[in-house]
Amino acid sequence: MIYAFVTYNLFTSIMFTITGIARSSLLALMTQDFRERGSMASFGMFFGLAGTILGCSLTFPLIFKLGGDIRAWRILFGIYGVIVTAGLLAGFFMSKEYVTSVEATSGEEVQKISFKEGIKLFFTNKYLHLLQQYLLTLLLRSILVHRLISISIQWGMKCLQQH
Repeated sequence: MIYAFVTYNLFTSIMFTITGIARSSLLALMTQDFRERGSMASFGMFFGLAGTILGCSLTFPLIFKLGGDIRAWRILFGIYGVIVTAGLLAGFFMSKEYVTSVEATSGEEVQKISFKEGIKLFFTNKYLHLLQQYLLTLLLRSILVHRLISISIQWGMKCLQQH
């Protein structure tokens, strides 16, 4: 159960943040028209919500059609993983920047950094560390609340059995 809790929170908080921020920040470079940016953001949110609802409503029927055992869960979530990965990669490769940056129009040369240096900068980013501390605090709070609820339910059940 702890594995499920940690992986769910890791992927929904970290992975959603990584993809959501990248997608949202790219909107400003795709068009300068605020209506088009709003429309693209709305479509992204709509299809994200629709995919979530579709995935949640189809999971159990598909699990039972695949046999209902642990193998069925692995197969289905492998399929889900392929679909999500294909969607993220399609969004990555099909998105284009149409708005020119200030650096490109000013004539100044943009400093290029290597992939290795980019990774180093990513992990030494103070805002990432703040986000990690916040998420760790949120995780510990969730574990504490879950444990307190569990203890109170057990205590309530003991009280009911005694009466």
